[in-house]
Amino acid sequence: MKALLNWRMGAAIFALTLLAGCGSTQTTTATTGEQLTDLNQALESGAITWEEYSEQKEAILDRND
Repeated sequence: MKALLNWRMGAAIFALTLLAGCGSTQTTTATTGEQLTDLNQALESGAITWEEYSEQKEAILDRND
C-alpha cells in the first residue's frame, strides 16, 4: 500500500512539473537588421507599398536609437 502511495505521489509531482512549463511564454526580439531585412522582403514581394515601407523603416530606426 505504501509503495502505491509513493508511486502516485511521484506521478503527481511529475505531472505538475510538466504542467508548470506549459504556461510559460518565450518572446524573441528581432534585431534591427532582421527587422529591416524582413521589411525589405515585404516590399520586394509586393506585400507592402513604398509608402508603408518608408513609414515602417523610420519607425524601426526610431525605436532602436
